[in-house]
Amino acid sequence: MNLAATEMSDSTFLLLTAGYAVSGVICVVLAALGVGMKKMWERVFIGLIGAAFVGYAIYLFFVFDGGTVLISYWPLIVPVLLIFNAIRNARRAKAGA
Repeated sequence: MNLAATEMSDSTFLLLTAGYAVSGVICVVLAALGVGMKKMWERVFIGLIGAAFVGYAIYLFFVFDGGTVLISYWPLIVPVLLIFNAIRNARRAKAGA
């Protein structure tokens, strides 16, 4: 969903930007540690997605001066799914050992 920046409050804009940044950092950290990821391409892919989230947050905070903002809930959902996947894989590994 796209929304004009003038249609959202400053607090909503900052919360959205912070959500993108935090989600991106979580993705990058999980990819760097390899938590819950068995293959290298998974780590690279998640790292790139995290870098894109952080990059968009930096753009919104420092460069953006009005217009339309892309609002998506995926950046907020992806880190939660990655953490659940890591916990599930850790439990499987513990049960198999």
